[in-house]
Amino acid sequence: MITIKENQSLGFNITSDSCKCGGVYCQPILTTDKTMIQGYVTPQSNVNLVTDGDFAASTNWNLGAGWSISAGKLFATNIAGTTATSNLPIGLTQDRIYLIRTKVTVTSVGSATPGNGWKIKVNDQLLSLPQLTANNSSLTGTWLFKCAAIATDVVEFSTNESTIDFNVDYFEMYELSEVGMALYNGSTLIDDNTTFTGSNFLHYIIDYGILTSGSILYEGDYAYNEEVVSFNLYIDDWSTITTYTGCATIKIYDLLTTYNHIRNSYFDASYLLSYWTAGADWAWNSSKACYTRAAISRNFLTQTFYVPGGSEYLFEFTVDGIAAGKEIEVIFTTPLGIDSWFYQTDGNKSQSFDLSSFSGQQTMTISFSESTSNPELTFCIDRVTCTSTAPDSLNESA
Repeated sequence: MITIKENQSLGFNITSDSCKCGGVYCQPILTTDKTMIQGYVTPQSNVNLVTDGDFAASTNWNLGAGWSISAGKLFATNIAGTTATSNLPIGLTQDRIYLIRTKVTVTSVGSATPGNGWKIKVNDQLLSLPQLTANNSSLTGTWLFKCAAIATDVVEFSTNESTIDFNVDYFEMYELSEVGMALYNGSTLIDDNTTFTGSNFLHYIIDYGILTSGSILYEGDYAYNEEVVSFNLYIDDWSTITTYTGCATIKIYDLLTTYNHIRNSYFDASYLLSYWTAGADWAWNSSKACYTRAAISRNFLTQTFYVPGGSEYLFEFTVDGIAAGKEIEVIFTTPLGIDSWFYQTDGNKSQSFDLSSFSGQQTMTISFSESTSNPELTFCIDRVTCTSTAPDSLNESA
């Protein structure tokens, strides 16, 4: 989510309404004016992107010699050049920013000197540490992380000194909200800005460090939704932002709302049916989720996901294999209730739902199966997406 700091320079309460914009908050701006807007970004969802990052199970971890998972922790004991690596791709996107949290407790330092010991990679990028690239002491840390070009898309724990022993309580990774800026005249969109280049800039900051690439460490135990990551949006030249002259409202909004909220929406070969709960009759086939009923009763393909309230959303998917006179059922659970949609033909399908009256994180569940009246017993689902229809109308400012 995005929070705008109070008392920003663009909000002056002038009862005379001298700028004739029809409100009590207004400020004349010239194209040569300099403007700074400041605020905080937190994750849009509280869902950890790393499966089994709480170490409640070892299913998603490939454990080399000396590594083990028990009692909700990852243990490293007498390891020698081996690693503990997450199996499922995280689903990272290049240039997006993430919040990472972990707690590492060193139980025996062994022969590890400062600058040697345990280390962590995400997408083959080393997380910054107090002792450069490896650490021989315990640490509870929060990182601001910017994803480079996709390499491994997994988490890897390792050491450069085999005599150190340690355990890890958790590894959490969240996608942070990102700042966009739209200009409106009334309800009419004038300009939409998602990148700020040249003399204009958008900086994300943690512990006074500006993130340009890689990661910045903020030592301490901070909850995922604490306001520890701030942003500075600086407009040096308004003429590069808009050519509009007249009365306008600046709306700071969350770019994450523009992105697809379904995980593994294209059933990529690297994921198969990961992030979906698939019943016994569902299987992956050539980047599709395919259903062939063999059981007595129908089975479902289901995913629970999360969106921010305050917008209308469009849900889309593609289906093939429906025979004449047959149909499939799609069940959607939203804050508005439970809806069932029935489809009798192949092709691209879509439904919209309006969550503009809601605020905060909203939980959604989508389920695919045959219908109960005229069931199609063999079909495939492809390309499942959910995006906001008007993200830049969401004003995150006070």
